[in-house]
Amino acid sequence: MFNFTDNTYRILIVLTLLAFFGRTFFATLFQVYLWQLKEYRIDRLIDHLKSKKNRKSIFNIFFYVRLFIILIFFFGVRFIENNILSLILLIYLLETVNSLIKIKNKTLKKPILTKKAILISLISFGTVCYFPGIFLYDAIFLYSEFTERKFGLLFLMGGTAGTIFITFILPILVFAIVLIFNIITQLIKKYIYYKAKLKIQKFQDLLVIGITGSYGKTSTKEFMYQILSNDYNCLKTEKNINSEIGVAQTVLSKLNKDHQIFIVEMGAYKKGEIKTTCQMVKPKIGILTAISNQHLALFGSQEKIRQTKMELIDSLPEDGLAIMNFDNNSIRESLKEVTSPYKTYSLDNKKAYVYAENIEETENNLKFSINFNNQNIKLETNIIPKHNIANILPSILIADYLGMDLRKLPQKIKDLKPIDKTMNRKTGKNDLMIIDDTYNANPDGIKSALEHLKLYQNQKRVIVMPSLLELGEKSRDSHQEIGEKISEICTHAIFLDKDQKSNLEIGIKTIKSNLKIYYENEKSKILDIIEKEIGYNSVILFESRGTESVMKILLNREE
Repeated sequence: MFNFTDNTYRILIVLTLLAFFGRTFFATLFQVYLWQLKEYRIDRLIDHLKSKKNRKSIFNIFFYVRLFIILIFFFGVRFIENNILSLILLIYLLETVNSLIKIKNKTLKKPILTKKAILISLISFGTVCYFPGIFLYDAIFLYSEFTERKFGLLFLMGGTAGTIFITFILPILVFAIVLIFNIITQLIKKYIYYKAKLKIQKFQDLLVIGITGSYGKTSTKEFMYQILSNDYNCLKTEKNINSEIGVAQTVLSKLNKDHQIFIVEMGAYKKGEIKTTCQMVKPKIGILTAISNQHLALFGSQEKIRQTKMELIDSLPEDGLAIMNFDNNSIRESLKEVTSPYKTYSLDNKKAYVYAENIEETENNLKFSINFNNQNIKLETNIIPKHNIANILPSILIADYLGMDLRKLPQKIKDLKPIDKTMNRKTGKNDLMIIDDTYNANPDGIKSALEHLKLYQNQKRVIVMPSLLELGEKSRDSHQEIGEKISEICTHAIFLDKDQKSNLEIGIKTIKSNLKIYYENEKSKILDIIEKEIGYNSVILFESRGTESVMKILLNREE
């Protein structure tokens, strides 16, 4: 039994509670990070957790040890008296030390410190630590009073040990707080939409160009801004801002009477979101870049994705203009539904209004000609790979629509600057060639990037990538196709997880090759594979944001 005259239990209680606060602080940051990563949307978070790798980040060894301790609570009373606090202290310390090591290695998952993230973190941490905080105060300042009461110390120790239950309550609590915040946020958003809609209505001469699609939105927007901004006062949504609230905030904070053109990127994770944005900004021109299985798991079906993307085209006025990618099957089949005037573009289909031909692609350059309006214009750019031609063509149609001098196009296209983290060629350690394509990953984009990798015949061709998420029922076929393309082109492949191992390898085996495959997610081990097994006479294609930490080290940006 307890020795009431000994301070051992007092020290044990204090240390356990302090360790609890440490592990809970980092656990709270991780929970909020997950929600922020998925834009505080439960549908995206659920899909995120379908990945075995992502589930392991939650259901790790510490989770199962804490679960084991809870079982001890119910089935091992004598063991509880003598050892349970020591065991709880140990697991809390190990969790805290593990997080500190991640800080040192710069791998700790933590949210970007926005007002919303800070508030959710503080409320969550403060709530779960309220009663443990009282126990800590009692153990430090009122310990003698508790030891004098019958069952007083038992109560204090039991309360401290009971913090193990709180560790499982934390994710539920963060979820509840996020839901409350989302309700409040929706009310605030409606007010912001309303204000933005009233403001933009005042600019009657403003030409609004909407851009949507499963992929290619940001590149198309950025190229268009570069091409038009020397001739017109243009405003665009920045970076990857494409939600209704992001567009509304851009209108309220940046749009002014001097702007002539507003280029709006429009994204969506469910039906109706693009329609809401269109009702706010009233686009006259709509550009549809692609309809694919991106985010299929969230939408539920390919048809819902198509209907959602078509909301932009359906919102155009009768005297508006739809610009649509003729190479995309779903878009081509949707042309019969378009009620406004439309023009199409293509990489090689001569039935399109404007199409490219004579495409010559090198490691760092593209040359091609475009045909439209009985004109043939030769163009050159350092934007790679060739699928980016499809992201340039809509701007040419806009330039023609606006009556710009098309003789200036060759120089404008030549002056285009690459989009950050989108097929950017970089030189790393020992002249290692790196292609940074970490901005976003989708099946068609990866296959196009691999086609470009084929140009490097005198070097080892390496891809580093995770499994792709939110592809729903198309995930199997998409990963098999990617596996086949990797086997055809690459000499080495490093996959960050095994979630789609079977599907990737089905595709890989369809083509006989000497491809060497690695499955590894530890940064140090990936670096060892690259430096010791693959070597520096290589071109490494980094796909998706999950590969950035390794890439940065190879670029000497962090050690």
